Amino acid sequence: MEEPIVRNKTAIQGILSTDHQYILDKVFEKKLITRRDYNNLKGILKGTAEDHVIKLVDNLILKGRQAEFVKVLQCDDVLETFPQLRTLDLEHTGSTVSPSTLNTDNSYLLSSKPTGLCVIINNENFQNGTKRRGTEKDSRSLADVFSWLGFHVIMCKDQTKSDMEQVTKHLAALNDLAALNDLAALQKYKLQEWSDGKFTTLRKPLRHGDAFVCCILSHGAEGQVTGVDLKRLPIEDITSAFDGQHSSVDADFLVAMATVKKYQATRHIEDGSCFIQSLCKRLREGCPGGDDIMEILYRVNNDVSQKKFFGSGAVKTQMSEAKKMTLRRKLVFSPCSS
Repeated sequence: MEEPIVRNKTAIQGILSTDHQYILDKVFEKKLITRRDYNNLKGILKGTAEDHVIKLVDNLILKGRQAEFVKVLQCDDVLETFPQLRTLDLEHTGSTVSPSTLNTDNSYLLSSKPTGLCVIINNENFQNGTKRRGTEKDSRSLADVFSWLGFHVIMCKDQTKSDMEQVTKHLAALNDLAALNDLAALQKYKLQEWSDGKFTTLRKPLRHGDAFVCCILSHGAEGQVTGVDLKRLPIEDITSAFDGQHSSVDADFLVAMATVKKYQATRHIEDGSCFIQSLCKRLREGCPGGDDIMEILYRVNNDVSQKKFFGSGAVKTQMSEAKKMTLRRKLVFSPCSS
């Protein structure tokens, strides 16, 4: 079931837009947003009054402040200012989350705690008896760096094509996340979470923040990733699960690939893949200084292109790429302060 804010979101936004500055001041007074959030929202120069309210409401949903926001909307002085709120059913019936909000300084707003959810699909043991040796190093490196960046990191091990398809659809279906918080139901996906430098049994409930990262470590073909049952899932099927969750469809995506089409990606059986290891290294180096993800990926591309591999009697090279990029702002990750 949905939170009352989400259930009545359109009506609430329309009502509050009659005095958007008043409601912004009120939620700041009640400490539902930070001074930085307040200044960013107040400083928006473009858009209608309703656009301002939409950004405020999305900000509160992303922070998980729906219940507190309901209490604000039920205050006598707020009801006097917005009497139409009395006609809405604001009783609590469950929980949900909302997609990312854009900041006003040409970068995405990443202020939720956790910053977001990072899902690692790590296919190591395939049903034909083969094993992707070295992938454990990659999964641990990714978990460590994204945890450092404030993400709640979870891992799904050895997923079939159907498993990969279903788990991404569940994660994209935001209104269904309340049901997924039943940890017993999640065990079908063999989920673990990264905690204290290791993967452990999933204990914390899943919730989206301002960003969602999905890292798929597996075999593949052009535009496809392979499940442990050797069946292939189109990458487009994964990204399309998230279409329509934003106000502009198909926006705010970045898909980075270890290699260009028609060429294989390389992986060391102990040290992991050059693409993942370079990505983790460059995130560590660039994020504290405020480098955006595209700057970091340029460096990763350069690292990968200069790596030499020996196989089949020849020296080989590899080239990684950003396959799909529909970001509308700079994407800057920052190390978690706590």
